[in-house]
Amino acid sequence: MHLYTSIVIPSAIHSSETWRRTTDKTNRMLIVFNRRCLRDIMGVSWKDHVTNEELLSSAGIGDPQDTVADRRRRFIGHVLHLPTSRPASLVIERQREEIEDGAGQSGHGRIHVEKICKKWVSVAVTLVKPGSIASDRAQWRQLVAQCSSRDRRT
Repeated sequence: MHLYTSIVIPSAIHSSETWRRTTDKTNRMLIVFNRRCLRDIMGVSWKDHVTNEELLSSAGIGDPQDTVADRRRRFIGHVLHLPTSRPASLVIERQREEIEDGAGQSGHGRIHVEKICKKWVSVAVTLVKPGSIASDRAQWRQLVAQCSSRDRRT
C-alpha cells in the first residue's frame, strides 16, 4: 500500500495542476483506476461484495480526483502570487484586461483566470481581486482548505 501511495498515485496524477481541464471522463478514469488497483492490492474480488466506500475506508486512501482538485487550487494561488514581471503573471493580467474590455470572449479554448478561480476556488474569490487573496498565503491556504472540504461533502 505504501508503494502504491508513494509511486503509483503520484505517477497517475503527475503535473495535474497544468492539465487543461479535468472532465467527468478524466475523473471517472481516475476513480476506476484507483479502485481497481486497491482491489488488486487488497485481494478483494467482485464476488466479495465490498462497496467502494468500504474499500476506500479500509485502505485509508481518498479518491485521486480530490488530490488533483487540491493541487490545482494551490497552483492557481502560486501563479497569482508571482511578481508582475513573470510571464505567467503577464498572461493573467492580459486575460483580465481582455475580460474587462470585452475582447477575447469568443475564442475557443481560452481559459480566463476568473473562470479558473470561479471553478476551482469559489465565487468569493472572483468577486474580490484574485491576486489580493493570493498575496496573503495564510488566507489563501485557509480558503483552499474550506473549498476542498466543501467539495468532499457534496
